[in-house]
Amino acid sequence: MRRIPAVLVWVLALVFLAVPCAPVVSKPTKALFLKAGQIFYKTDDDAAEVQLTDGDTPKFLPVWSKDGLEIAFAERRGDGLGTVVIIDEHGRRLEEVAIADADRGAGMRAIESLEWLSPRKIAITGSANPSLTETRLIDLDEMDTKTSIFDDGPGADFSPDGKHFAYISGSPHFTPERLRAPALHIDFRRVFPEVGVQVRFLTERVWSPDGKVLAVVAEQVATGKLTLVTWRMDGDLERRSLTLSAGDIQSLFWSGDTLLLRTADGVMRPTEDGRLEAWKLGEIADDVRHRVDMQLLLLNRLEGNGRTAIDFWCEDCAFRTARRKVVLGQ
Repeated sequence: MRRIPAVLVWVLALVFLAVPCAPVVSKPTKALFLKAGQIFYKTDDDAAEVQLTDGDTPKFLPVWSKDGLEIAFAERRGDGLGTVVIIDEHGRRLEEVAIADADRGAGMRAIESLEWLSPRKIAITGSANPSLTETRLIDLDEMDTKTSIFDDGPGADFSPDGKHFAYISGSPHFTPERLRAPALHIDFRRVFPEVGVQVRFLTERVWSPDGKVLAVVAEQVATGKLTLVTWRMDGDLERRSLTLSAGDIQSLFWSGDTLLLRTADGVMRPTEDGRLEAWKLGEIADDVRHRVDMQLLLLNRLEGNGRTAIDFWCEDCAFRTARRKVVLGQ
């Protein structure tokens, strides 16, 4: 069963508690899903399901491209980790890229997520060991994977335009806690903290909707003090102390151009001087709220009858702004 990302689940719960809302799907919405090992397509309640793939090879991780014109998915066949396949919405195969095993067994052991970064670039991610994750960039013009990003976490986080990425190094699973030195990197450049300062990252790394700012909350190990770290595309790095404990932080997210923290006391907006202002639930950006509403409504309509791994897209709705990524098991 495809799960809704955790940050959207709690946003939805908060919104339902605060504001009565009747989700309405006013635009034609296209859905992909797996059924009996094949990929199917459906447009609305009355339309028939259309089978897009066939054959005995297992398919997984189907996802719409950002423009909704193409579909990427993975197949387990042949040597290596599998094959990434691009088709159109009629099932015509457009391109295929075979994914080789990592040299010397140092990289991903299986494809676990797939993400469209741009019309001609895709990222695939998989774990290499209990702490290390490899993300490979597929250039569809060159039909090859030439860039690998290794992250001590769930995989590289890409900006909305797919041009920049963030990852963590310095905390392999076999290293004693006292010797770990996690560091935030953006585009292969270390940005935080300074060498010799030990921190623990408490939240996901989140990009602003315009892709110009990345934010994360870190705890300084020596003092227990929390810092909101924001990196801007011009290279400026800002640190804001937070008067919270690590246990108070639940998540970090953007609502439009506003950065918000969900804490044990509710949703807060960090101010420039480090204070935390309570944020009204009704002011959470419509695109966040509507996307969750629509996803729940459409999932309720489609799930069942063997359908899994459902992905939605529409021309003019909140799904268009969603990250085009699917993860195995969701």
